Amino acid sequence: MDISAVLSEFKGLSYRAWVLMIGLFVSVIVSYLGHQGLALWSSVLGLLLITDWRHFKSFSWVLGVMALSLLWILCRTNPYDFTHPKGDDHTGWLKILCESLFYVPVFLAATQLSSAQAFKLISLVKWACLGLGLVLAYETASNAALFRAICWQFHSDIRPDLAMVKVSVSSYYLMLLYWPLMLVAQLMSQKRILLFLSAILIIVPIIMSANAVTLALVISALTFWVAKLWPKTWIGIEKIIAAKIGLIVLLWPLLIAWLHKGGIMDKYATHLPDSWAERVHIWDTTSVKMFDKFIMGQGFDFSRVWSDIPLHPHNMSFQAVLELGFVGLILLAGFWVCVILRTGQATTIFHFVRHSDESQLMNIDIKIDTKPYFLATAVCYFTFAFISFGMWQEWFLAMAALSTCVCLVASKALDEAILSQYQL
Repeated sequence: MDISAVLSEFKGLSYRAWVLMIGLFVSVIVSYLGHQGLALWSSVLGLLLITDWRHFKSFSWVLGVMALSLLWILCRTNPYDFTHPKGDDHTGWLKILCESLFYVPVFLAATQLSSAQAFKLISLVKWACLGLGLVLAYETASNAALFRAICWQFHSDIRPDLAMVKVSVSSYYLMLLYWPLMLVAQLMSQKRILLFLSAILIIVPIIMSANAVTLALVISALTFWVAKLWPKTWIGIEKIIAAKIGLIVLLWPLLIAWLHKGGIMDKYATHLPDSWAERVHIWDTTSVKMFDKFIMGQGFDFSRVWSDIPLHPHNMSFQAVLELGFVGLILLAGFWVCVILRTGQATTIFHFVRHSDESQLMNIDIKIDTKPYFLATAVCYFTFAFISFGMWQEWFLAMAALSTCVCLVASKALDEAILSQYQL
């Protein structure tokens, strides 16, 4: 391989493109070595790209609801409360403000890339994800031997089962990047990449017991095919999905409370796997507590104070209503409706490509429907937030910003991908 030829491909990139290229490539590595480092890394990227806040108009509705949510968080926060029995971190309200400030420019910057820059960037991310897939395959077969060896080098011994849990978190990030990578790979007829990443996300999570990834893959695949086959003459599929997600966010806590009152939760929880039984128990407990202050909520970050559950309710609807009340729950539902509707704007794209040489001049129309890929990505994150992680976990919010960035980069890269595929 001619290194100089490879390096020449990256000449002429803008400052923004270099930051995103290095940032997204390193983020894949960080997701494996220590996923919590994604928070710091995304903050560094956001600081370097802070001036891209000026391009907020393309996400005005989403950012508007986010701003209202931040105001409500501040209203339901006591910054001088030092009574957290679960830890010494009392700055959650300040961190959520900083994350909003620094994470948003990471994906806003992607909207300003040229198609050529975006294509180089998505190609690099693709190879990084393929490398991560190989590492995950090895870790699955070796009981996380590589990760344990790395920890041992830093004088930190770790149990094999715990190492497998930590390694499995990178599969969540890979799942979030899967659909935008599939968009570009399918356009370029890279079937081997499609098959390899699909196989990794089917096999690895099952062996590592990362059942949320498996569930997200199934639900996102269903979303993808429904959106792909949805008749264009009907109401937009993004509106249907937005309405359903909004209702799920609003009604889930009330549904669990009704099931608890009827004794159904206790009756069937014993028949579930341990991890799911624990989730059901947490939801059951939270469904009772949320009515103490149903309208206003117990206050931001109350989940960390409440000793009856471990850190958070493992469901964003319950966390919103418990901490921020029904007002916070409405804001959360509104936020997700805006996200899905904004995702649906990435709809059918027409590319008119002109190819000329000495003998001919021709026009080629190429039709690409990007909506199914990006709706599937949004549903993936929704699934994770609904059954696995806390809403305010810094690294999880960083994954949202980074995966949104990759979706926008993939969309921007389509022109160049077409030129490359059809040699125009």
